[in-house]
Amino acid sequence: MLLFTPKSGRRLELLWAASVELYCSLKKMDPEIQFPTRPYAPIGAKALPNVESLYEVRNLLNEPQWQDQELAVRIQRLLSDWTNDPTSVEPYTRMQSLLEEIRCIPVSKERVRSMNTVVKTLGEPTALATFLDMLRDSTTRDGTEEQFASKAKLQNVKMHSLYGWCGNTLLVESLDAPTVGTHEGTPGLADRLGNPSASWNLTIHVWQPTSRAKGFPIVTIPEGKRLEPPHSHPFDFASMIVKGCLHQSIYSQTQEGDPTPQIGHYGSLTFEHVDGVWPPHSFHGTCRLATREHSVELREGDSYYMPCDWIHDVEVDGEIARTKPAISLFLSSEYLVMP
Repeated sequence: MLLFTPKSGRRLELLWAASVELYCSLKKMDPEIQFPTRPYAPIGAKALPNVESLYEVRNLLNEPQWQDQELAVRIQRLLSDWTNDPTSVEPYTRMQSLLEEIRCIPVSKERVRSMNTVVKTLGEPTALATFLDMLRDSTTRDGTEEQFASKAKLQNVKMHSLYGWCGNTLLVESLDAPTVGTHEGTPGLADRLGNPSASWNLTIHVWQPTSRAKGFPIVTIPEGKRLEPPHSHPFDFASMIVKGCLHQSIYSQTQEGDPTPQIGHYGSLTFEHVDGVWPPHSFHGTCRLATREHSVELREGDSYYMPCDWIHDVEVDGEIARTKPAISLFLSSEYLVMP
């Protein structure tokens, strides 16, 4: 997303859709697609309708009852089976099969619980290291369907991205076809976003800003901190901090006539809301951002869930990130809205 301040005319990069893989399809414009004037969740797509706080959802998902113990055991068994006898397991196919079961769950607390279980169980550092070894093993099985399935995704450069604040690497992608649990999204999403709208992705995020990731020059943050541009996503997601620590802030897009926001990083700045990540853009609208929650801490082992209509940004310590970046495991749902 691109934003600018009318007083200075400065154009500022704001990723309203942070998934960098959108770049490959930004020129496939469909004039029939309707762009929202603000982030929203479609009717029936609110899994946790009474939860409006990142602090609350973090504490909620850290509770044991928000993990499906049977599913956790199945994931742990997958890891142990491969450790004991690698030839007995098809790692990519088996994990994809587990994701398919979760995709059949409609948008609900139960779906969130299952998504949280995946990132909590696989996000344990030793478990994730083992799973990465398993995926590497899958790609070496010459001539097998397992090799074809894993390499087709793991070596698809469109699903691996690096921008100023974060590196994103695909681990497992679900099948493309909708399931009984798939919530139908905005028409035209697949064509516009360049990926099947019903598929889910399990990815790793490495929060290691580059020297060019300077953020907005008008952002007031402590020296050395790096703040990515605020954005929303076309999907819901669950995530866990595997290593390190980061902070997130949550924002609301204000309406004309609302009181001028005073707290947070952006205060009274006026921005331009556009679709996608890079130009050309098909939607433009003026907005301001009011801070709902400022700099919520997420430590190693914390997990959380975020719906598609939450505007947020991530803040990391730039000096620490140079050698010990925060790492998060990220499970995204089907596309729901045009961001």
